[in-house]
Amino acid sequence: MTIGSFGEGRATILAGEQTGITVENAGGVAIENLIVVGAGRTSNTGYGIRCDNTLTNAQRLGHLRISNVEARGFGIFGILVAGTHAGFEPVCITNSVMRENLRGGMEVAGRLPWDAPVYSHADVQVSHCQAFDNTGDPTYLKNHSGSGIVLYQVDGGVMEYCTA
Repeated sequence: MTIGSFGEGRATILAGEQTGITVENAGGVAIENLIVVGAGRTSNTGYGIRCDNTLTNAQRLGHLRISNVEARGFGIFGILVAGTHAGFEPVCITNSVMRENLRGGMEVAGRLPWDAPVYSHADVQVSHCQAFDNTGDPTYLKNHSGSGIVLYQVDGGVMEYCTA
């Protein structure tokens, strides 16, 4: 399945105070050639793009690709790829910009315990991406905030030609 715009230019999704695009429990997804805009980092309460595997069977979902996307003005992350018991494999995020988001630019993360013998995601490639002006949330005390690009609980990841 492809979520994107075709032809000249990129379509803009105005998310207002909510999440712009949510992909939950589905693999084989490409998100491309879009601008996703929230109501502003202090007004929005969601994500630009949120891809999450919450299935309990501990199987990674296949083929997630995000390309040529700009995500800005969100209260949490511009792009989040997450997994509860397992995440996605492979994951490719390229030529994308995450800016003016509150908690952070991009996070590819899992929710497994820190000492789990497995990783949520595998074969992750992040290339030619930019993350800037993601200020951090001073009221978020559970973990870090204000990061540009974060990868964790990843088995085999490459980040190249990125700026944060």
